[in-house]
Amino acid sequence: MKNKKASLTTKQIIGLILLIASFLVILYFIFILNPKPASKKILCHNSVVEKSQVISGSKGWIETPLNCQTNYICYTYTGNCDKHDASYYDEIIKVKTKDDLYKNLANEMADCWWMFGEGKLQYVPNKWFFNSLSCSICSEIDFDSSINNSIFKSEFGFIQKNSFFNFLLNNNLPNKDITYAKYLYDTISKRELYKQGIISFDKSYIILTAVKSGSFFSNKNYLYPTLLEKDSEEFKNMNCDHILTKG
Repeated sequence: MKNKKASLTTKQIIGLILLIASFLVILYFIFILNPKPASKKILCHNSVVEKSQVISGSKGWIETPLNCQTNYICYTYTGNCDKHDASYYDEIIKVKTKDDLYKNLANEMADCWWMFGEGKLQYVPNKWFFNSLSCSICSEIDFDSSINNSIFKSEFGFIQKNSFFNFLLNNNLPNKDITYAKYLYDTISKRELYKQGIISFDKSYIILTAVKSGSFFSNKNYLYPTLLEKDSEEFKNMNCDHILTKG
């Protein structure tokens, strides 16, 4: 009788182990092979933290790759996106007002800054004699034509970035007692913020941050999250030596 009970207990343990293993496999497929945007950002941030620990020597010297992916977004008033098929995007986000769009853009920029350590983490190693600029494209953004037609109704199809940066200056992060501008840019003056040009709704944009690594003994220089036209001369003139995010 004891053997029978022991055998039953063993089967239960084996079954439990198989159940846990199956659950972990499912989690792997959900969060690693096909992660949702929020979980992708967490995976990226965690890999940045781990990379910085390896570089600092607090976690040994095992090579740890960054696990950061570009988030493809379409903002739309109607729910449709006329630049690409829906399958192209990680997120199709409906917005109904100007401030709704600005809030979504601001949150995406804040997420980018958080993902890469807010300028506090060394996730790119110094070289002995070489300078290099490592760029991370956190998001690629399209605007459906309904954004301009139904919300902004601009005759020229663009708006001044000043309007967006006014939103950053006058609105706080969700559940935080700090403005987007203070969190993202800290010491940058309003005058510098306003040297930003336009947002053209027929163009694609990227949100990126970057870190410049100098010689072995130099400090890091971090680029605050920036909204740039994709493939623009402004982006090309940055001369990124490395793109750390996966497309």
